[in-house]
Amino acid sequence: MGADHKNRMDTNKMKRPVWTTFPVCLAVSILLTVIPFAVTGIYYLFGDDYLMNYIANGSFGPDSSHLVFISYPVGLLLKGCYAVLPDVNWYAALLGAVFAVSFAVIHHSIQRTTTHPLPLIVSLAANAAAVPLFLTFTAAAFIAIGAGLASAYAALRKSASFKGLIPGVLMILAGYLIRSDCLIPALGIAFPAYAFLLTDRERRRMLISRAAAGCAVLMVLVGASVLVEKAAYSSEAWQSYRDFNEARSSVLDYPPVAYDSFADEFQSAGYSRNAYVLMNRWTFAEKQVFTPGRMRAVSAIMHSAYTPSYRFRYMTGNLKTMPGPMILLIPLLLLAVLMLTDRSYRKVPGVLTVLMFYAVIAALCVIRLRYLLRVSCPLCFIAVVFVSLLCEKMPSAKQQRLILAGGTVLMLCAMFLFGRSYTAQVAPLRDARTAASYKKLRKEIDKHPDRTYVVESPIYVWLFIYGHTVDEIKPSDTFSHVIRAGSWDNFSPRYYKIANDRNIRDPDNLLSSLMDADHLYLVTENTDFVTNFLTAEYGTPCAVLSEKKKGPATIAKIGRVS
Repeated sequence: MGADHKNRMDTNKMKRPVWTTFPVCLAVSILLTVIPFAVTGIYYLFGDDYLMNYIANGSFGPDSSHLVFISYPVGLLLKGCYAVLPDVNWYAALLGAVFAVSFAVIHHSIQRTTTHPLPLIVSLAANAAAVPLFLTFTAAAFIAIGAGLASAYAALRKSASFKGLIPGVLMILAGYLIRSDCLIPALGIAFPAYAFLLTDRERRRMLISRAAAGCAVLMVLVGASVLVEKAAYSSEAWQSYRDFNEARSSVLDYPPVAYDSFADEFQSAGYSRNAYVLMNRWTFAEKQVFTPGRMRAVSAIMHSAYTPSYRFRYMTGNLKTMPGPMILLIPLLLLAVLMLTDRSYRKVPGVLTVLMFYAVIAALCVIRLRYLLRVSCPLCFIAVVFVSLLCEKMPSAKQQRLILAGGTVLMLCAMFLFGRSYTAQVAPLRDARTAASYKKLRKEIDKHPDRTYVVESPIYVWLFIYGHTVDEIKPSDTFSHVIRAGSWDNFSPRYYKIANDRNIRDPDNLLSSLMDADHLYLVTENTDFVTNFLTAEYGTPCAVLSEKKKGPATIAKIGRVS
């Protein structure tokens, strides 16, 4: 073991080619990240990023540092950038910068630990695909954490000093600040590779001491960020919002169940059929009905239906229709190629890494009952990175040619299979023609600043979110007289500021306010959902007094009728 360790140390001291240095990796990564921004229209993968972008650029008012899902320090950074240059989309720029730096760290870590060409091919392909396909804060957080874990692993494997761990610690912290939920799944996938390091008895004590020091620094930094976050959201208004939003999440972050199957339980919880329909349409701006207590009761009813057999059937059917499940095979295929071409390859840790990846994906699917591209694809790449980091030697020249040819074919097949599913499932949400059909509605709203428009979620997402490229997300005063009938930001201090500025007397009960306030107008695709709800809940007949059709939407004046 001592001789082997000395040989590794001697190899580490050898001068590596210039293209493996970090500056070159960073230049390549920046190029692959920037090109999509320059040559094609870029969209966020998910609607949450549009809303957070609007919050960060100040469209919803002064609380632009409170991004809810992204930590307060990052919000402060964005707020400062928008204060200097408000017309630059700093939110998109931040995600792009995180991708560029993270992939540079990953490329560099791979080349520090292996000379096998296939891992770098896969890494560069993922780098090129990240912005046009997965521009979302969740994916950016996963990739940053994965880069940090890869950097720290490479430093430990190459017997670097404690200073060598600092870049990895900072990358992990950056990912945690962007989305804290991403840390545990990424750690799970990286665990087998880190555990394998401890099999080296001669270096075990040194590895443990340096890893412990790195973990201690990370825990201090994470602890400090948690304290900052608690202070930022410590006001009574933000605490009330968080209580409501957690209750809302317990219902809407999971698939609905048939109302008729649990009608008695729902009614006992105070949820009528009309209320249940509106909740699932993300129209819940009525605290008198959608109270945190009632929503938690509904959540308990729903979760009672999620038996193990139900979860298995649901996810099996869901995976057949969701985009991109074939991409989950890439870590397994990479593992098979590396085993065939590198006799020194560490098979057991590689197998455990792939198994851990599938275990993490399965756990997330079963627990959350959702297969999400923004989660599964970044985790897939983290698995690819750690399978790659376990590789050591360069294959023969003949094997290299076969790998390059086979790797190219593999990536083209993976891109084709994924692209076909992705186009069918995600591309419709990016259809600019559909978004353009709402231009008449937008003009009508902008033409009447004296009115306040209560916009239902199915209309809101096409009016301001889906079909819009990131360069269209600019600060606008449109939101000063538009208020959402339901979103994860409802009942935040931002929501109440708009409501108070628009003289809404009862912002806690926005839907029933439609019946009494002359300046409130409902924007929806179907007025029956709201009128039926109001009539049933309050026992007062409610109807559409006037309406105007604008594109796919209807602008309606709701009132009481005798």
